[in-house]
Amino acid sequence: MNDTDTILKQISEILLRSFIVAMALLILWLVIYLMIGNYWYISHTKFFDLTEHELSLFNYAGMGLFKILALCFMLGPFVAIKMVLGIKKNKDLVLIGF
Repeated sequence: MNDTDTILKQISEILLRSFIVAMALLILWLVIYLMIGNYWYISHTKFFDLTEHELSLFNYAGMGLFKILALCFMLGPFVAIKMVLGIKKNKDLVLIGF
């Protein structure tokens, strides 16, 4: 295994951990919103003229955007790096004669 493979493996591990943290934050956001939704609405209406429906839409859209960004920028590159490392490993096995 050369330096490039080592660096790619480390980057993939970082991306996977980042994705797990992002999903944990998303779940935390959902749990907090579900548990204190009414208080959340009351505290936000002091600053913004929002209906309860609009606040729910903003939270739902924010969660969706956060999830899409995590999938695109953390899980996507992780899968791509793992595919590259897997293809390279298979080519190395073919060159050895297995």
